[in-house]
Parts: sequence; C-alpha cells; structure tokens
Amino acid sequence: MVEKSKRNVIIANKIVNEVDVIQTFIVGMTFDDYIMNEITKRAVAMTLIHIGELSNSFTEDFKENNKVIPWRKIKALRNITAHNYESLDLRTVWTTINEDLLILKQNLQASMY
Repeated sequence: MVEKSKRNVIIANKIVNEVDVIQTFIVGMTFDDYIMNEITKRAVAMTLIHIGELSNSFTEDFKENNKVIPWRKIKALRNITAHNYESLDLRTVWTTINEDLLILKQNLQASMY
C-alpha cells in the first residue's frame, strides 16, 4: 500500500496531466470553435469527469490542508458532466478549462513541494 502523502502526490500529478490533456484538446480554439466541435466537447467532458473522480481520492488531510482548491465545485462539475451532460453551460465549461483548471494545476503543483 502506498503511504498517504505519496498517494496524494501521485493523484495530484495525474490531475495535472489531465489538465495538460485538456489544454492540448483546445489549443488554438476560440469559444465558437469549441462549441462547434462535438468531439472536443465530449473529450473535455470525459476528462473533467476523470479529474473529478481523481479528486475524490485525495486524503481528507490533503483536502483540509488545501482549502484554496474548490473541492465541492470539482465534485459538482463532475456530477453534472456525468449525469446531466446536456445541461452543461458551455460558456462556464470554457471558462473552467481556460482559467480555473490552470489555477487548480498551480495549486496542486504548489501542494507537492
């Protein structure tokens, strides 16, 4: 079994990698390009679900020590994306993948050091 702190670093690295994956999906895209590209929208959605699932794997201590990360919002986005995909506000998703995920990545990277 992997010790708790090492497990948290592994999970954080996986999420950072998922953020990078989303960034490769949308490189060079405008919002209009994004909403017109069904493959990209679905790929982003699945990756957001994966990020949400991974975030549930952190220890409670890690979450408590990293309150700057919006754990509830990550879980809520995962649930909406997984269970009610058609109701997603694509403008909000666009903001999330272009702004919020970069902040999440920075916070996770800072938490590993």
